[in-house]
Amino acid sequence: PSVVAAANKGAKLLGNIEVHSQTPMLRRAQILTTQDPFEVIDNHHQEIFEIAENAHPSIVERGGGLEDISVRELPNNYFSVDLLINTKDAMGANIVNTIS
Repeated sequence: PSVVAAANKGAKLLGNIEVHSQTPMLRRAQILTTQDPFEVIDNHHQEIFEIAENAHPSIVERGGGLEDISVRELPNNYFSVDLLINTKDAMGANIVNTIS
């Protein structure tokens, strides 16, 4: 709470300012599986993006949403399906959870 209060006081001292960021707010969702996901992703790539768009249409309207899907092979026959999600100005926890 004291950190939030200090940040709030600092913002009040600065007055009415406007902040712009050129770096997109990219968040990574990780889905772990023991089943090989390559074929599913290859065969349903467009469908996965459509489902993600329908999960959070308001973020898509602002230019965000699912941007990329990648797969990493991990030890012990695990795979990590990584979803790169642009959350725009939102913190993104709920967006990432809903899309993944």
